[in-house]
Amino acid sequence: MLNKNPEVSFVGYSVPHPSEPKMNLRVQTVGPPATEVLHTALGNIYEISARHGSSTRERQKPQRGNRAAKLIHKVRLNWQP
Repeated sequence: MLNKNPEVSFVGYSVPHPSEPKMNLRVQTVGPPATEVLHTALGNIYEISARHGSSTRERQKPQRGNRAAKLIHKVRLNWQP
């Protein structure tokens, strides 16, 4: 997201050490401040992941219901009093 923004001229990152929870990020922009561009990019990523998660959950609901309905139907067919 960040590197596709036309206002960004350079994006780079480095991880000082794998065991440390740190990351160095460098953003160079043409125009607006880097913090503003970074904030916008992170917001876009959040929106996309939220939409993807909700659409994935919506697609899984009917499948779960169908599996349960098939299982109940199968149990009823095999049940003998």
